[in-house]
Amino acid sequence: MALRGERPEARQADAGTRIGGVCADASPRRLRRAALSLLIACTGLALVLALAARSTRASWKPAEPHERPFWSSRRLVFEASGMTAPSWPQVPLSALARPAALSAIPASVTGGSLGAEGTVVWPARPPTSTLTPTGWLPLVVRWFPPPAWRQAAGSDDSPFAMLAVCDSDPRIQYAAARSNGIYRSSDGGTSWERWVSGMDVDVVVIHPGACNRIYASNWGQGVYSITAAGASYVATPINTGLTDLYLYGLLVQPDGSRLLAGTNASGLFRTPLSSIRWQAVNSGIQDLRIRSLYYLGPDAPTVFAGARTCHFYTSTNWGNSWSESTVDVVSPPGCGDAQVWALLKVGNVVYAGLGLERGLYRQEGAGAWVQVAGVPTQTNIYRYGLLEHNGDVFVSAYGQGVYRCPGAASSCQPLPNGGLGSSGVRGLAIARLSDEQRLLVATDDGIWWVPLE
Repeated sequence: MALRGERPEARQADAGTRIGGVCADASPRRLRRAALSLLIACTGLALVLALAARSTRASWKPAEPHERPFWSSRRLVFEASGMTAPSWPQVPLSALARPAALSAIPASVTGGSLGAEGTVVWPARPPTSTLTPTGWLPLVVRWFPPPAWRQAAGSDDSPFAMLAVCDSDPRIQYAAARSNGIYRSSDGGTSWERWVSGMDVDVVVIHPGACNRIYASNWGQGVYSITAAGASYVATPINTGLTDLYLYGLLVQPDGSRLLAGTNASGLFRTPLSSIRWQAVNSGIQDLRIRSLYYLGPDAPTVFAGARTCHFYTSTNWGNSWSESTVDVVSPPGCGDAQVWALLKVGNVVYAGLGLERGLYRQEGAGAWVQVAGVPTQTNIYRYGLLEHNGDVFVSAYGQGVYRCPGAASSCQPLPNGGLGSSGVRGLAIARLSDEQRLLVATDDGIWWVPLE
């Protein structure tokens, strides 16, 4: 019998020596009689040793690291310090997605000690509510800082109002650069070049399924249809019947058949794209000072039109008729002449971003409007400053940076702003590229982006 702690190789070698001795001591008269039994014994021993070696390898298979990335102030990776099993237990994401810092780890995963270089070590078994099955000793949590914001090359010489990403090819993007015209990117927003000059542009929309065709509002000059022609473009005004050439919003119908425009003082206009002839569509509109246009679809096709004095309008028939709603502002008290700059609907929740430093409000179902916690109360949420991504809501708070409301919640947290060179964020966009997803922001100091986890 092997002694405690004796290596398997020693036992194997000793067994081989004993068998070898038997073979060496065999006399010629007994050799024939022993040949068959010796062959069987040696073959059996080889088989036993092979099975033992295979069993040893299987029982010491290293545990695989388990990683659950998410957008927060930390990205956590879980590792086993020893080789104890061929699989790693599942870690509930809800217990890990909330910490803003190592000191704020939820109670369900506390009990460890802070180690060197940002590690948290549990020298004993973690709580059963955290890991199942339990018994993995010890557990180390390593944290890594989030990726830093990066400024897009070629965009640092202009203030930007908004961004548009082509659905069919998200590498193609456009940016409204106000008095500096329109910028274009063909690499997912990494670099930009000025594409259209001589226009004062606040809004750009892309024709469905045609990344090389856009519509843009040129302040005081109405609407232009712009088509790429190699490295250049062809811009054509399309204003027949449009009586107000100062526009704050543009929408193209998803099937590419019609355009809807929100004007400074004359309400809403609509035209078929097959033959341009704008007509007013203001049935139900009380405040003709339209400040924003948004579309929710295709499952619940609704158009939102934001106006002044905290009013906004909704239409389910692309402008044939409108219903009025009002955001009830509580802080600071009263709406005054605040514009509804940004609107977003996620499920049965509506978010409204206001001007005149009235902040961000939220309404769930037919409930009361509530100011969203976590976002500064006295800030401006400008047009295209709200978007939804994977159920979360992202918010650009002008002068404050970018915020995230997980699960369309009633409270938000600031995103890490490391590397973001401008707090004057006006518009947001998501680019779903083949190798990563990016959050892009249009600011007073260029275009910036960060990969989303």
